[in-house]
Amino acid sequence: TACEPGTLHSGDEGELYDMNNDPEQRDNLWADSARQQLRSDLLADLYDSLPAAREPRLPRRAPV
Repeated sequence: TACEPGTLHSGDEGELYDMNNDPEQRDNLWADSARQQLRSDLLADLYDSLPAAREPRLPRRAPV
């Protein structure tokens, strides 16, 4: 999982786990330099699979 830049995240945060060796997801490998290529590949696959942005954009409504 990756966090998009915004008011709460810088865009560098995320989570990456080795489900075979760490099924309880205790060791976050996101910052592991040995996994940088895997992380990049997974993010590229994610963004390639997203649907196209809606045009025209829907108006934003904030609850009051």
